[in-house]
Amino acid sequence: MPVMALPSLGTLSLRERPAVRTGEFASLSREQADALNDEVKVEHFTQDEFTSSQERAQEDGGSWFRVRHKYQKPDHTYGYTYYDAQSLWRWVKANLTDPASRLPIWKEDWVRLRDKYEPDLAVPYGPAYARLLSLDLAILVYDDQNRLIRKEFPDEHAQYLEGAKGEEHIVRMEWSNGIISHFVGVKNKERKVLTEFPTGVKQHYVGKKGEERLEMAVFPSGQVQSFQGPQGHEHRIEIVYNNDEGQIDELTGPKGYERLIRRMWADGSEEHFDGLKNKEWMTYRKFPDGQEQFYERPEKQLWKVIYPDGEIEWLEGEKNKEHKVRAKLPNGDEVFFTGPMGEERLVRREFADGRVKYFSGPKNYEVEVEEEGELRYRHDDTYVEAARQRESRSPPASPVSPSFSPVSPSFSPISPRPASPEDYVETIKRRQRAQE
Repeated sequence: MPVMALPSLGTLSLRERPAVRTGEFASLSREQADALNDEVKVEHFTQDEFTSSQERAQEDGGSWFRVRHKYQKPDHTYGYTYYDAQSLWRWVKANLTDPASRLPIWKEDWVRLRDKYEPDLAVPYGPAYARLLSLDLAILVYDDQNRLIRKEFPDEHAQYLEGAKGEEHIVRMEWSNGIISHFVGVKNKERKVLTEFPTGVKQHYVGKKGEERLEMAVFPSGQVQSFQGPQGHEHRIEIVYNNDEGQIDELTGPKGYERLIRRMWADGSEEHFDGLKNKEWMTYRKFPDGQEQFYERPEKQLWKVIYPDGEIEWLEGEKNKEHKVRAKLPNGDEVFFTGPMGEERLVRREFADGRVKYFSGPKNYEVEVEEEGELRYRHDDTYVEAARQRESRSPPASPVSPSFSPVSPSFSPISPRPASPEDYVETIKRRQRAQE
């Protein structure tokens, strides 16, 4: 299952940001001009239809100027009224207002227009000019009881407040990109507890105001990520996946470098990992029945297996070709093997009481011999009889089982030495068929 990425939090802050200057000389495309004609029909002063800035420059060399509306739209963006720039300057020079809304003109708009048409004109003094608002400031909205209920910021986000007059506290912040943050706490001690994203992601926070840290993220898929660490340094420590297997990942490491260290499943199995982020390799695996497997570098090969009954196996060889070389049985005996993967044959058994026995023969046909590596026997039929007894078992018993007790024929120097274990077994079978 993929690890879901967190949305960017770069735009979210309780601090007021520098405003984006929005009152300006505007360049209209043909499409924008047509849209304005559909919406407002004609320009306020000239009563002519809007044309593109390119057409306007060719016709009379004039310019368009847009004035931002005072209040945000429901989506927290701003609307604008477009004017013939020179006509607008003549109006605001005399009236200091927006001609359509009759609200005070923005201070920055007055300065821009003055700099274009009468740059030598001094800034006027008096209460009328002092009342002009700046585009940099938040707009405060009050209800009919004079309680502050909303602050609208020029970077297209707003704060919503609740509480009695004088005790208004922030409960929500909304951005024009659809992000919403929720807060709890009294005035001046509000702390963020939840941020919702348009994608459906929900991020939960803990900590006092100004120190809120991400604790948990819930994704639409049902995936849940948990975090630890101070604000700005939160790192993933757990991922719970919404799948039928009940997968849970545990991670460690600083933010941005979290690496997988354990993976668990609903059936009780688990896997352990080591290595850097995105280069993790499995060191341990536990199965639902209790079997445990251990892996090592450099090839991540299997080197040890512990079975539920207590038996322990040791393996050697490259990855995917590991072969068993030793096992410790639940009763304390140790058995030793040789041969490639899938063909391991028993060669020695060291009993818990100190006795040692040696064996020879191919896998599942091993018989006891007097010396390590011995391949000769006095009674050939004992070898075949041992094989028959083992083949008749269902399922075949493992030679490492505590109950395994191979036949022990007497050593004979006159017995022929076969070219290979397979040839030896086939020779004995041919002799027995001849006797029958």
